[in-house]
Amino acid sequence: LAGYWRPTPPANLAAQYTQYPYVRGFVVDNGRHFMIEGPPALTSARYASDFNEVKAIGEVNSTARTAEQTQMARLWAGVNTNTVAQAVWNLVLGDLARQKGWNGVDTARGFALLNMVQHDALMTSFTGKFVYGLWRPITAIRLADQDGNSATDADPNWTSLLTTPPYPSAPGNMACIGGSQSRTMERLFGQDDVIFSVTWVQGGGAPAVTRTYGGFLQLATEEANSRIWGGIHFRAETQASLGQCPRIGDYAVDNSLRRR
Repeated sequence: LAGYWRPTPPANLAAQYTQYPYVRGFVVDNGRHFMIEGPPALTSARYASDFNEVKAIGEVNSTARTAEQTQMARLWAGVNTNTVAQAVWNLVLGDLARQKGWNGVDTARGFALLNMVQHDALMTSFTGKFVYGLWRPITAIRLADQDGNSATDADPNWTSLLTTPPYPSAPGNMACIGGSQSRTMERLFGQDDVIFSVTWVQGGGAPAVTRTYGGFLQLATEEANSRIWGGIHFRAETQASLGQCPRIGDYAVDNSLRRR
């Protein structure tokens, strides 16, 4: 059926991580506790707008995507770097804890909260994926003549910059992680507008990439956008995750590992 997920090229694997809706959270009781909003209807103007955006900017040889966007899409996806996305927020916390002179107890509490939230964010977004079952951009674009929307045009040869992960699209995992982690960091440090840098160490002799950010939400927004630039997510689903998943961070800080 149009709109529903199906295996994606090149590997055309069956859906992976189907167990996530049934795992237990560290803080949140289940993946529906903070259920993320579903995707817009295929026939809507919003869907067409998001479709045409990712079709233009996420294509493997896109001329609409800047070199910087290409680089960050690849780095956030772990292409040619050992600085994986799951570690980025931990690196930022470690750097800032040293700069602020945190003691061992506060630092351990920060790392524990950050990583419990990261797990529960993934549990939340994966649950939504298997509830909504939305097709990925590569499928949507190749089969756009089936979506009932006159504002979308099919391209049967369209290929994304990044290889599409083997599971449904909405909501966005990386956007949920970024949204939840940025709020957790904001709560831990008492403000969002903290200046920090992130360094991605590249392989093959390529120079490391260091970027400076003016706040935690800025980093989270780049993390979410990287999936659109990479051609594997629609904007509505990343925005839905960025809007809802900070609540997981708030919930964790308010209910877990509280100071006595």
